[in-house]
Amino acid sequence: DEARDISWDIGRGYENQMTLPYLLSRYNPHLEGASTKRVLPKDVAHLPHGDYHPDTDNLNVAESMGSANKGSLDEEWGYLRTASKKYADFDDQWKVLTVWMMANDFDGDCDGPVEETAHYKVWESKVDEFLTNVTTSWSKIYINLVSTLDLSNIHRIQQSKAGCKLVHKLIDEGGCIDYGNSTQMQMLDRNIHWLNTRQHKFAQDWQTKLKSAGRTDVAVVAQPFMEGIGSKFGSSFISKLM
Repeated sequence: DEARDISWDIGRGYENQMTLPYLLSRYNPHLEGASTKRVLPKDVAHLPHGDYHPDTDNLNVAESMGSANKGSLDEEWGYLRTASKKYADFDDQWKVLTVWMMANDFDGDCDGPVEETAHYKVWESKVDEFLTNVTTSWSKIYINLVSTLDLSNIHRIQQSKAGCKLVHKLIDEGGCIDYGNSTQMQMLDRNIHWLNTRQHKFAQDWQTKLKSAGRTDVAVVAQPFMEGIGSKFGSSFISKLM
C-alpha cells in the first residue's frame, strides 16, 4: 500500500512524521488539500492509470508508477482541476504545487545519454505542457520542481537484501535499477544529473517568461535538495516492500 498520509510534500503528516502540510499547518490551521489516508492502488493491473482516490487523496494526484511517457501528467492535471473545485476559495488562496516526475520515465536509461532518446523529448514536452496548463489556469501558486537522487543507490540497497534481490529478479519494476551492472549504474546517475540540470533550466526559463508577462502571482522554483545524495542511505530509507 501507499502511505499517502505521510507523503513528504502533500501528506497530512503527524507529530512524529513531518510533512510539508504538517509544517505549514502550524502557521495556518486552515490549510487544505493534503492526502489523509494510506491506500491501495485502485487497479494494479493498469497502473499508473486511474490511481486516484478522491475521498482521501484530495489534491494529491500522484500515481503509482506515474510516468510522463504513460500520460500521467495529462491525467494528473485533469484530477487537479476536478479536485480544486471542492474548495470554494481555491482561486483566492495561495497554493504550493510540487512536481516530481522523473524516475519512472528514466529508470531504464543505463546504456547511453538520455538526451538522445525519444522518451526524453516526450518528458520535456509534457513537463512544459503541464506548467503551461497550471500557470494559464491558476494564479497565486508556488510551483516546486523537485530533482531526483542518484538512483544507483536504490540498486545498491536492493542488492544488499536477499529477499529484495530475489523479487527483482522475478519482476521488472525499476528498469536497469533491478539488474544493471556498475557501468550501467554510472550511466544512470550521469543521466539523472543531466535531467536535474534540465529541470533547473525549466525553472529559469519559466521565471523569465513569467517576469516578462508581469506575473507576480506565480513562481516556478527548482528544489535541488536531493541532487547527488544517497550514498549513505540504507534499507530503512525505502519501502520494506522493495
